[in-house]
Amino acid sequence: MKQIFLKFADEPQANSVLSDFTQIVGDEIIPIASFSIDTIGIICTPAVYNGEVEITPAIPQEGWHVNMLVPDETPESLVPYVVVPNTPRRIFAGWDW
Repeated sequence: MKQIFLKFADEPQANSVLSDFTQIVGDEIIPIASFSIDTIGIICTPAVYNGEVEITPAIPQEGWHVNMLVPDETPESLVPYVVVPNTPRRIFAGWDW
């Protein structure tokens, strides 16, 4: 298994591309057996405070972000969406960055 980081234009695109790796159970999207999915969603730069008031608000970054554990090779359909973050916001427990 390996961890990959994905960036899509928006949530509908992510759901569409990831549909080959998930199944819908009720109103939940569940990954199929050999994959794990962690939806990050929109990433924001942190707000800046001076101790009393907000100086700079949080700024949403472009894209819809998803982390995934995949078998040894990245599936071809995901390759166009793979990104390599400098500092990931989240990683899977037990996985080094």
